[in-house]
Amino acid sequence: MHGILLEKLTKDRLIVYYLGGRSLGIITIAGSLLLTNLSAEQIVGLNGLPFVQGVLVMAWETLATISMIVTAIYLLPKYMRSSITTIPEFVQACFDTQTKSILSILFLVAFGFVLLPTILHSSSLAFSTMFGLPETLGVLQSTVIWVSVWSIGIIGSIYVIFGGLKAVTVSGLVNTIGLLIGGLALFNNLTQQIKIIDL
Repeated sequence: MHGILLEKLTKDRLIVYYLGGRSLGIITIAGSLLLTNLSAEQIVGLNGLPFVQGVLVMAWETLATISMIVTAIYLLPKYMRSSITTIPEFVQACFDTQTKSILSILFLVAFGFVLLPTILHSSSLAFSTMFGLPETLGVLQSTVIWVSVWSIGIIGSIYVIFGGLKAVTVSGLVNTIGLLIGGLALFNNLTQQIKIIDL
């Protein structure tokens, strides 16, 4: 529905909405990419996997880092020169419009039925557990998770729909700075605790 409404916008307005007006700096984009990779699904699920599967998870993340660097240095400049901004546009340039449409539908289905429910559930589970919401509110865990899923989904949708890409990347940068400060504070606190235990 939202996409149909956006079709009526001019090309310049679409560039502002979907690409942030091509005015986003490298720090903003890098911060947003970092936070995109650190969703609730990763924080909740990825931390437990090494305990079960060992270094396999570390190898996956290491290879992902290498592929991101190769993409940023070699592939992204070629895409930017060709004015390609999305994977479906790249597929259309290589093949045809029908292939692009099929890929777009597959992406929407994958995000809508696989990735998005996982992220919403894991972030709701994190909120519920970290803040002890079932005990605080005196309701069942399942009720808290459902209310959290709907709240996060609705608030996130409104923010993305009305803010566009620029709002999402800027908030990603702000959250990345907060994450780095929190991580450094936690590291400092842990090293202080280790010094106390060693004494």
